[in-house]
Amino acid sequence: MKSIVTLFISALIVSCTDGKPSESFVERSFKSKHETKFKDFVEVIDFEKTNGAEYEIFGRKGYEADFKAKIKYIKSCWTGGYVDGLVRCQAGKPKPRKSIWYSNTNYRKIKVGSIKEITGRITFEKTDKGWKAPDGVIY
Repeated sequence: MKSIVTLFISALIVSCTDGKPSESFVERSFKSKHETKFKDFVEVIDFEKTNGAEYEIFGRKGYEADFKAKIKYIKSCWTGGYVDGLVRCQAGKPKPRKSIWYSNTNYRKIKVGSIKEITGRITFEKTDKGWKAPDGVIY
């Protein structure tokens, strides 16, 4: 009897989803990326999926999810801003580097407790097993 109820609830949950990554999937992907790289420096305190769109390019299906998030700095660090989907943060002041392609001379020190709002986009790829996030996890 217990397995029949579990099967019924599972079928109900699957039938109610619209086949797109949910807000919780997008949030988990975002947190996973930030907590892996900067777990000692930042904490995600608020997250909202603001928009999303499915796409297909050369037969490959995907989904782009726009988001807005707030992060709180739990340790003092040096940052150069929000680049490549990650909040750049490191303990020591970086050495200035300049090239024709990149410059990191705009670093500034962030105090403990500072809160920053960021926006961005996370792209998921449709696979046979579900939606694959940039971190390689399938949701």
